[in-house]
Amino acid sequence: MVVLVVATTADPDRTSRCFPSHARLDSGPFVEVGMVSYANGNTRLLKHDRSIVVEDDLDRRWEEATGEPVSRLSFSAATRLSPVDRL
Repeated sequence: MVVLVVATTADPDRTSRCFPSHARLDSGPFVEVGMVSYANGNTRLLKHDRSIVVEDDLDRRWEEATGEPVSRLSFSAATRLSPVDRL
Protein backbone atom coordinates (compact mmCIF):
# COMPACT_ATOMS: atom_id res chain seq x y z
CA MET A 1 0.00 0.00 0.00
CA VAL A 2 1.22 3.48 -0.83
CA VAL A 3 0.42 7.05 0.16
CA LEU A 4 -0.43 9.16 -2.91
CA VAL A 5 0.28 12.90 -2.75
CA VAL A 6 -1.15 14.91 -5.66
CA ALA A 7 -0.17 18.37 -6.89
CA THR A 8 -0.89 20.35 -10.02
CA THR A 9 1.42 22.50 -12.10
CA ALA A 10 -1.51 24.93 -12.41
CA ASP A 11 -0.58 26.11 -8.89
CA PRO A 12 3.23 26.57 -8.83
CA ASP A 13 3.25 27.53 -5.14
CA ARG A 14 1.52 24.30 -4.12
CA THR A 15 3.77 22.24 -6.37
CA SER A 16 6.95 23.71 -4.86
CA ARG A 17 5.70 22.92 -1.34
CA CYS A 18 4.80 19.34 -2.26
CA PHE A 19 7.91 18.71 -4.34
CA PRO A 20 10.80 20.49 -2.58
CA SER A 21 14.01 20.55 -4.61
CA HIS A 22 16.05 18.93 -1.80
CA ALA A 23 13.84 15.84 -1.35
CA ARG A 24 15.27 12.58 -2.70
CA LEU A 25 12.74 11.48 -5.29
CA ASP A 26 13.11 8.60 -7.69
CA SER A 27 11.19 8.48 -10.95
CA GLY A 28 7.89 6.72 -10.42
CA PRO A 29 5.72 4.62 -12.71
CA PHE A 30 3.84 5.95 -15.75
CA VAL A 31 0.20 6.64 -14.94
CA GLU A 32 -1.25 8.77 -17.75
CA VAL A 33 -0.13 11.26 -20.38
CA GLY A 34 0.28 14.68 -18.76
CA MET A 35 1.19 13.20 -15.38
CA VAL A 36 4.62 12.62 -13.84
CA SER A 37 5.17 10.48 -10.77
CA TYR A 38 7.94 10.20 -8.21
CA ALA A 39 8.63 7.72 -5.41
CA ASN A 40 10.21 7.91 -1.96
CA GLY A 41 9.73 4.88 0.27
CA ASN A 42 6.02 4.04 0.32
CA THR A 43 5.09 7.59 -0.76
CA ARG A 44 4.16 8.33 -4.35
CA LEU A 45 4.03 11.89 -5.63
CA LEU A 46 1.86 12.63 -8.65
CA LYS A 47 2.16 15.91 -10.54
CA HIS A 48 -0.21 16.78 -13.36
CA ASP A 49 -1.18 19.72 -15.55
CA ARG A 50 -4.90 19.86 -14.82
CA SER A 51 -6.87 21.35 -11.97
CA ILE A 52 -7.32 18.98 -9.06
CA VAL A 53 -11.03 19.83 -9.15
CA VAL A 54 -11.49 18.13 -12.54
CA GLU A 55 -9.55 14.98 -11.66
CA ASP A 56 -11.64 12.08 -10.34
CA ASP A 57 -10.73 8.72 -8.86
CA LEU A 58 -6.98 9.29 -8.83
CA ASP A 59 -6.51 6.56 -6.23
CA ARG A 60 -8.39 4.02 -8.35
CA ARG A 61 -6.63 5.16 -11.54
CA TRP A 62 -3.25 4.92 -9.79
CA GLU A 63 -3.93 1.35 -8.69
CA GLU A 64 -5.17 0.33 -12.15
CA ALA A 65 -2.06 1.81 -13.82
CA THR A 66 0.57 0.62 -11.32
CA GLY A 67 -0.93 -2.28 -9.35
CA GLU A 68 -0.16 -0.41 -6.11
CA PRO A 69 -3.18 0.03 -3.80
CA VAL A 70 -3.49 3.49 -2.21
CA SER A 71 -3.91 3.65 1.57
CA ARG A 72 -4.16 7.45 1.72
CA LEU A 73 -4.68 10.22 -0.84
CA SER A 74 -3.63 13.81 -0.12
CA PHE A 75 -4.38 17.02 -2.02
CA SER A 76 -3.32 19.24 0.87
CA ALA A 77 -1.65 22.54 0.02
CA ALA A 78 0.15 22.25 3.35
CA THR A 79 1.71 18.90 2.49
CA ARG A 80 5.49 19.08 2.51
CA LEU A 81 7.87 16.17 2.26
CA SER A 82 11.44 16.41 3.39
CA PRO A 83 14.21 13.80 3.13
CA VAL A 84 13.41 12.56 6.65
CA ASP A 85 9.61 12.38 6.21
CA ARG A 86 8.02 8.98 5.86
CA LEU A 87 4.24 9.14 5.55
